[in-house]
Amino acid sequence: MLGNIIGEDGVAVSVDVAEWHRYSLTWEEKRVSLEVDNIQVFESAVSPNPPLGLVIWIDNQYASFTPDGKIGFGVLANSEPAFLEIRELEIG
Repeated sequence: MLGNIIGEDGVAVSVDVAEWHRYSLTWEEKRVSLEVDNIQVFESAVSPNPPLGLVIWIDNQYASFTPDGKIGFGVLANSEPAFLEIRELEIG
């Protein structure tokens, strides 16, 4: 079972995806945090090993790990056409 091998943590973030938002990810050796519009919405001691990659994926398919470490994947039914606009991207 992957849950015994892969350390993971997560939270559902509910924002209006049709509106502009500022997302900020802070990645440190023993801590990761996520802010949306300058408000911390997630913090975890589970930190991925380097290097950290960024994948921006927008379509009707999904892949995820369940809390017990199983892989979930599939295609969303009834999905509408979607697009993603990135105003600014800073990595540092």
